[in-house]
Amino acid sequence: KAEGGGSPRPKTTLELKGNALKISRKKPPKFRDDRKRDGPAKRKRNDDGGGGGPPEKQFEPMKVDRKPGCIISLAGLSAEKCDRESIREAVSATLGVSTDVKSSGLYVDYSRSDTEGYLRLVNGSKAEEMKELVSRINDGSIKVADEKAEAKVLEGEEESAYYDKLEEFLNKRKRAQFEERNEKRQKGGRGYRR
Repeated sequence: KAEGGGSPRPKTTLELKGNALKISRKKPPKFRDDRKRDGPAKRKRNDDGGGGGPPEKQFEPMKVDRKPGCIISLAGLSAEKCDRESIREAVSATLGVSTDVKSSGLYVDYSRSDTEGYLRLVNGSKAEEMKELVSRINDGSIKVADEKAEAKVLEGEEESAYYDKLEEFLNKRKRAQFEERNEKRQKGGRGYRR
């Protein structure tokens, strides 16, 4: 016992078979500033009561580059035979674009069984080719799905109305994808169902 009646001090050296082993105390772990020593770290909660993590992203509507003279309206299409591929094949050679959907820069806005559709070029430098295409479709030298159709380049209010509908459609689709992703994130990620 130590002098003064206190508890005995632990030995700092041990002797085993003639070898002296020095004993030292374990140092306390170092904690980050934002954690307290007396308990585990807790995740901070958002105002809505949800767990921590990255701040929630806000939906940002997209804007379409409104190039004038880049949209052709098609009318009189065959409801039974016509499809996007037949429209693309009919007009690609005149416009000088490939028939590949991803690399051509030509968008065909058409749904099966409709009698109307639209062609939209991303690159606005093909004004002469577009005028030639419209005249060749109207005179019947270019047929879409083996049928004569009518075409015109959209201008003014018609063009603006088309771009407005396009932006509305694209933003509606983007918002649905955005909300679906957020819903998955709130439910617990991959494969978790309630």
